[in-house]
Amino acid sequence: MHEDCDDRHRLCWVGVCFSDFGHDAVCVDKDPSKIEILEAGKVPICELGLDVLMAKNVAAGHLLFSGDLAEAVDGAEAIFISVGTPIKSIGEP
Repeated sequence: MHEDCDDRHRLCWVGVCFSDFGHDAVCVDKDPSKIEILEAGKVPICELGLDVLMAKNVAAGHLLFSGDLAEAVDGAEAIFISVGTPIKSIGEP
């Protein structure tokens, strides 16, 4: 598990999975540090095997990461939005 693992950033696996099915996907986040982590090839969520799928699809050109929402959605056929779920102090949603 990477030290930056963040189970609240779940949209990443959706983009990876769609790209693995052959679609072009762009994962967008307003937090530049998360984009930097993804572009460095690190997976910020805890999902077994996601790092391998992510690397494969980035290399194939099917998966990109961006902080620019307008550019990312321009020409998109589908858009998926993920929002954080507030977590109680004891770690439950």
